[in-house]
Amino acid sequence: MTPDTPRLTEEFVPTVDPDDLKSAWNLRHELGAEDASISRDQNASVLKPGADIDSVVYREKMLNQMFRTQSAPMCDGKPYDVYFKAFAIGKFRVGKLKQSLRGNEMMMKLIDECEKRPCQ
Repeated sequence: MTPDTPRLTEEFVPTVDPDDLKSAWNLRHELGAEDASISRDQNASVLKPGADIDSVVYREKMLNQMFRTQSAPMCDGKPYDVYFKAFAIGKFRVGKLKQSLRGNEMMMKLIDECEKRPCQ
């Protein structure tokens, strides 16, 4: 399943602030809404003023999807901060998560780093 792209019209998803991505991730998991939609207003309430809500939500859905379908390492049930950075600034094609991951060397190096880190 590919995350919805209602307002994204560019070929690549615009980059976002890693802290906003982490806030959106935390909101989803605090609400227990792993498979459910979260309203735009709910997401906006946890993001910094001026954040690109659609891009943050899209990238958070991609991150969530990766953790649901891959055996990615986590720390105390949460992604390492490096995942938030990688998914916030990584180059993603709209609707192409798998292809974007395979073709993004920087992101794959960051993700590989997680496997070498102790849980802090």
